[in-house]
Amino acid sequence: MRKNDMNSKKTLISILIFTFIAISSRCFGQLTDTTYKVNAVVGLGYSYFFSSLSELNGFNPHSFNATARIMWQPEHLLRVGIESGYLSFYTYKQSGFTSEYGTTDVKSSLSAVPIILIFSMELFKEFEISTGGGVYFLFSEIDSYDNKVSSSVFSTGYYSSASYYYPLNKDIKIGGELKYYYISKIEDADISLQFVLKYNFLEY
Repeated sequence: MRKNDMNSKKTLISILIFTFIAISSRCFGQLTDTTYKVNAVVGLGYSYFFSSLSELNGFNPHSFNATARIMWQPEHLLRVGIESGYLSFYTYKQSGFTSEYGTTDVKSSLSAVPIILIFSMELFKEFEISTGGGVYFLFSEIDSYDNKVSSSVFSTGYYSSASYYYPLNKDIKIGGELKYYYISKIEDADISLQFVLKYNFLEY
């Protein structure tokens, strides 16, 4: 009986040690596994504005824009975030414009600050597609007859993009991004090609 008791105790101790090791390794494994990430993406690049005004002489649809977004990246494929920035859509210049008030040079421009809710997914390694919607705060300026008039209005719209990243290290990636913005109020769109920098600043 004593021998059986001793064997039973050894078996119980072995089971407890095995269970403790299994639980400990599982816990430490979870501590080192980064389930969630938060990263920032900043971009700067060329922009082309699609508009019916492009037929006018003096209309310039070429410009540059800058954007920034914060993305929350869980362990599954879908990520969510918010993007904003400054989008310069077009400039327009006409010399010798004549009206009932006389002759003048006319200058005008349109720009926007978007606030967009974005959903992103990694299709292939380091290749992502994104889509979303939000609001665009539009700012227009007209300068004529030595008088500058500024106005602002907001519009809804949507957004889509495709991007590729090249990792420099664990937290920093660089790449390129093709973006498409559509503004509902003016029924025009903007496409841009940006150089982007992605920085992973939080893991938990």
